[in-house]
Amino acid sequence: MFNKKLPDGEFCPLLKSACVRHQCAWYLKVVGMDPQSGQPVDKWGCSVAWLPILTIENSNQQRMTAASVEKVSKEVTRVKATFFAALSPEAQERIRQTPLLEGKNGSP
Repeated sequence: MFNKKLPDGEFCPLLKSACVRHQCAWYLKVVGMDPQSGQPVDKWGCSVAWLPILTIENSNQQRMTAASVEKVSKEVTRVKATFFAALSPEAQERIRQTPLLEGKNGSP
């Protein structure tokens, strides 16, 4: 065990000793925005130490993606309903009678 007290960020939990920095495959540069403070980040650090921040950023990105997908889904449903309503009653009935691959009818 390393006896000397190391400054924050200098102790490697994998080696259980002083950080070897660029000699380590897990030492990387992160460039972007801090998801907690909104401040720009451009610094080197240990991947293990970056995991909490990167996990938060990943969760934020997933929430934004889910919101975008939901917005597109609602718009597609709206356009489909508008298109279907513009068809003649005979065309609507033909669509309802046409089986789809999933076995559902074509009505909105």
